[in-house]
Amino acid sequence: MAVAALIAWLVTAVGGFVMLGLWVSRGGHRPGSGTRLAPGLVFTHFALAAVGLVVWIVHLVMAKAALGVGGS
Repeated sequence: MAVAALIAWLVTAVGGFVMLGLWVSRGGHRPGSGTRLAPGLVFTHFALAAVGLVVWIVHLVMAKAALGVGGS
């Protein structure tokens, strides 16, 4: 189940990268771009999502190491 959650999180992260790229390529927060999203909000959301993904991956690795799964 943990691996399924990781795969779902990675798929979501790819979608987030696509949306961030589209937002930046279409002008981001420039005047007249039609967005009301502040850059601080967008990049803080991105940073928190990236940190959460890294913490989840570390958790999976540490849990496997603690249980002795997949090791020597």
